[in-house]
Amino acid sequence: MEKNIQVIKRCFTILEMIAANGGSASLSVISKTSSLPHSTTHRILSTLMNKVYIEQDEENGYYRLGLKLLHLSNTVIENLDLRQASKKYLEELMKITGETANLVVLDKDEVVYLEKVETKATLRVFSLIGSRAPVHVTGAGKILLSEMAQQDIIDILRSAGMPRLTPNSITDIDTMLEELVKVRKQGFAIDDEECELGARCVAVPVRNHRGRVIAAMSVSGPVTRIGMDRLKKFTEVIKQYASNLSRELGYNEELRRIKGSNPISTTQ
Repeated sequence: MEKNIQVIKRCFTILEMIAANGGSASLSVISKTSSLPHSTTHRILSTLMNKVYIEQDEENGYYRLGLKLLHLSNTVIENLDLRQASKKYLEELMKITGETANLVVLDKDEVVYLEKVETKATLRVFSLIGSRAPVHVTGAGKILLSEMAQQDIIDILRSAGMPRLTPNSITDIDTMLEELVKVRKQGFAIDDEECELGARCVAVPVRNHRGRVIAAMSVSGPVTRIGMDRLKKFTEVIKQYASNLSRELGYNEELRRIKGSNPISTTQ
């Protein structure tokens, strides 16, 4: 049984290594990066080819991910409901923080509250599922803009406008671009009474199977209950639940790290 489990682990390791290499790699590269002997690697590759999970390029001999994997992933993606998938994480997040937990998406130049779980506290920040808010004054909006191309960000901000809703609102593009650089680096965004006086929020990204930010998960509440120190303590908790949801959506943080920090060579 132990041996069978080891073989299964090696199969997945090889598939993940090929994916991290852009979907194609030579036998020597796969063997080296998976730390397996050539003979073992070749045997596993042959089995995966028989099951059509990988294919071999006739010209260069490289192994690439097969269409059967695409079929499996599409089946998962097509049946995945972002709102439904988020519900259990938002409920747990609300219980831990005691504050309202939200799932927010971008619709053109505004954010939309796709799902939320309200706090049980009497004093709360109200918003309805389906309600909209400006991108420039919300933590979720900053998250959803943060990894876009700069020109796309500028186009959205110009289209939506940047009205001052409170004295804390950012109302010019250059300041917002600087803010988004900070958000991208730290991995979270804070709305400190920028949208509504008396309300604070912290938001983090939710990613899909391609690593693209498709939503923001946030916790919001009144400033009388959420000081900045408490809000920052929420950040790691929210990050964990957003990470759990992202994994359910097919996001592989480890592969992103491998690909981004230590790309696999495609040379023989």
